Formats: sequence, C-alpha cells, structure tokens
Amino acid sequence: MPAFNYDLASSALVDAAYMGDTEAAKKHGVTTRTIRNWRTRLETDVHFSSLFREKKLLSDQEWASELPSAIRSAIRFVRESAKESKLGDPKATAVIADALSILAEVAITREILDARLAGQNRPTSQEG
Repeated sequence: MPAFNYDLASSALVDAAYMGDTEAAKKHGVTTRTIRNWRTRLETDVHFSSLFREKKLLSDQEWASELPSAIRSAIRFVRESAKESKLGDPKATAVIADALSILAEVAITREILDARLAGQNRPTSQEG
C-alpha cells in the first residue's frame, strides 16, 4: 500500500470545498469515495488537518483578493452594455435589471466573506 499523500489529499479537499467532490475527484484523479474518506481522516489525523487548514486559508485569501477586480470588470461590462442597449427595450431592461441584482448579491457576499476571513485571522482566545 502506497504512503498517504498528504499534499494530494489536502489539495483535493480544498478543491472539493470550492467545486464539489465530483469535480475535485476528476481533477486529482481519484474517486468521490476517496474524497469522502480523506474528509473523514481530517477528524483523526492532526498533521493532515493542519495542512488542510493552511491550504484552505491560503486559497480563501487568494480567492478573496481576486474578487474586487472581478467585480469592477463586471460593473464595467454592465455599464457599457447599458449604454449600448436601446432605451425602452424590454429585453435589455430585464437583462440590465438582472445584472444589477446579481451585482448587489455579489456586494453582500463580499461583505460576508470579508467578515468571515477577518474572523479566521483573529486569535482564537482573548487575553483578559
């Protein structure tokens, strides 16, 4: 039996958190059953759990740092699309309204993520 590959397993579990077990399993050449087994192993393997948490935190921070640029690009696209659409065109109006709704949801999600990430970086115990 080959030695447990901590790096592969922790990377696959981080990917599974973002893309789901099926896609992560395909990406890493394992089965979804293996993904589930590795997730269970997190509960008992301190080294594995620690490595996973480190990779997950780095991935969360990387993702969060890309978000402002993506939001700005989406806003620019919606703005330019609105300028080019005919005033009063019901289809264009519906699309722009949907895009605006999505942007509002993204803004709220960003605030939630910022709060969560800020919470992850705080010490777990407070000195009194």
